[in-house]
Amino acid sequence: MEESLNTPRTAGFRRLVSRFGSMAGAVVGAAFLLAGFLKTLDPESFRASILSFRFVSDTTAFTVSRTLPWVEIVVGLALLLNFLPRGARLISAMLLLVFTTLFLRALFLKIDINCGCFGPSNNPTPAYGVLRNLLLLLLLFVPIPNDAGGSPDP
Repeated sequence: MEESLNTPRTAGFRRLVSRFGSMAGAVVGAAFLLAGFLKTLDPESFRASILSFRFVSDTTAFTVSRTLPWVEIVVGLALLLNFLPRGARLISAMLLLVFTTLFLRALFLKIDINCGCFGPSNNPTPAYGVLRNLLLLLLLFVPIPNDAGGSPDP
């Protein structure tokens, strides 16, 4: 006998997954919000951190150091408030992929970096940065509730 997909048991499971998906997004959102806020406190240190990756020019580093923190703050708030969650998750995933790629580049080229990820006093190794970013990326793949209130979507 085939079990219905709308039993109280499956509805409860969907609610649990939905709550966990919202919490996972909030964790990533809080990380982005904190990282962005701490970078705004000392944009010159963040510019120096960007230059330590030896990937962009000083002009580009200046522009990124002034804009990226605000992008992180907006994305973090969107994730925390569950505002446009799919778009916020997509943008945060793309940012995390770029950050992870830069950490991997530093790791393979043995570049001594100061990532400035969570302010100038935070200086993880590239391997730790890769691991942290991959864990945050995994959280982004926890399903979130769809807008119609039905089952969660990935």
